[in-house]
Amino acid sequence: DYHGDGLSKDVSWLEDSDDEQDGASTLDREWKTRREQFYNAGYRDGISAGRNDAAQNGFNHGFKDSMMVGYKWGIVRGVTSALAHLPNELKVKLVQKEEVRKEFLSLHGVVDSISTE
Repeated sequence: DYHGDGLSKDVSWLEDSDDEQDGASTLDREWKTRREQFYNAGYRDGISAGRNDAAQNGFNHGFKDSMMVGYKWGIVRGVTSALAHLPNELKVKLVQKEEVRKEFLSLHGVVDSISTE
């Protein structure tokens, strides 16, 4: 109790009221809940971003590796198909040995039988 300067003997205004303590504990609980929600959301977003990044890197690596193989495969298909569909007179002029022409036609048959889909 305080006894001076005309102030009331009741100094309860200096102390926290129960309502203020309840409000503070409610805010504390709410802050902890929000922090946990944002932490979990950030964690999930981080995992998702990591997966996407790993998938993109895998795609880029696979694309780089397969691009040249696909390009070369396209050349083989194109050349064997073009040779197979030429008139016989031109085939003889381009590939004079009959054995080699037959090998090209055989190669075309194998290449053509492999699906590109």
